Amino acid sequence: MILEEKMTPHDLNPRTFRPGQQGPSSATMVEEEPSSPGASPDGWTDDPQSRGRIVEAIAMLESAATAMGAAALTPADLRSARQTNQLLAEAAGHEVPGRVVELIGEFHRQLYARCANSRLIELIGEEMTLLRAVEHDPVRLSPARLRGIVEEHEQLVDLIATDPTAPTIRYVLRAHRERVCYL
Repeated sequence: MILEEKMTPHDLNPRTFRPGQQGPSSATMVEEEPSSPGASPDGWTDDPQSRGRIVEAIAMLESAATAMGAAALTPADLRSARQTNQLLAEAAGHEVPGRVVELIGEFHRQLYARCANSRLIELIGEEMTLLRAVEHDPVRLSPARLRGIVEEHEQLVDLIATDPTAPTIRYVLRAHRERVCYL
C-alpha cells in the first residue's frame, strides 16, 4: 500500500512503517508475519492485556500523573521518596523479590501522589492490578540493575526538586518506567 507523500513516519504505527524503495519521497506499508498467533515482530502481542501493553500504559499514565503533580510535591514528599529509594538501595544486596517490587511501586506512588486528576490515579491502579495478574514469577533483578534503578530514581527526584514544571519530567519518567517495567 503506497502512502501519500505528505504523511510522515510519525503519523504511522512505528512497528509497520518502513521507508519505501521507490524513491526518497515515498513510503510503503509492510505487513510482517508474526511468529505466533497474536504476536508482533517486536515481541508485543495484540492482546491489550499482554504484559508489554500494560507496562506501556503504566509508563504513560504514571509519567503524566507525575508531571501534573510535580509542582505540588513538598520538600517532605521528596525526602520521603529519597528515603524509600534508600531502602531500595539497601535491599539491592540481599534482594527479596516481593520487597524490591513493593519499594519500586511505593517510590513511584510517592512521585505521582499529588496529581489532582483522581481518574488518572484510578487508571494507574487498574493497570497495576492487571500487571500483577499477568506476572507469573516473582520479579528478580540483578544487583547491578537495582543500582541503576536507584540511580535513576535519584535523578528523577533531583529533576523534580530542581524544576517541578520541567516538561522533561514526563519524558524522563516514562522512559525510566518502561525500562523498570515492574511494580
